Amino acid sequence: MKIPTLKLRLNESGISLIEVVASIVIISIILISFFSLFISTARTTKTSNDILDATYYAQQEMEKLYSLSQNIVVPKKADDRTKIKIVEDAIIAISTEKNYEKDVNNPTVFLKEGDTTVDPNNDFYYELKFSFYDYKKNLTRFVILVYDKGDTERTTPEAQMENIFEWRAR
Repeated sequence: MKIPTLKLRLNESGISLIEVVASIVIISIILISFFSLFISTARTTKTSNDILDATYYAQQEMEKLYSLSQNIVVPKKADDRTKIKIVEDAIIAISTEKNYEKDVNNPTVFLKEGDTTVDPNNDFYYELKFSFYDYKKNLTRFVILVYDKGDTERTTPEAQMENIFEWRAR
């Protein structure tokens, strides 16, 4: 009987240093592209959330203006100057009640800063503009612009909402 001998084979088909470096480079390129995709997605999500929040707050402000405009009565038989004065006084009262301050440079613009103590997402500046759309029909045009607090110059609004309200006449 023959005893089998153990033969050692040298296996030279292993991984060389060049192959390891090449695989690391390829994996790095793939991971970098995925990371850049994740970063881009996160940035887009944040921008979308900011715009959505700003639109929500603009809508809230517009609804408050509407409800208040329905409580102010303009006499039907008043002359145009009286109607304008009543509506201007009402707008000033509304803006004061809603913590707006009159812009010193423009009498038809009111400014307000969002209150983050009540709502931590309300990190915006508000700009309320009004103009008489048709004072014979008691129509007033309101525009609310919502800016990010980082935009101190108020150059690009995050959201804008516009509406025309009819003041109640009696």
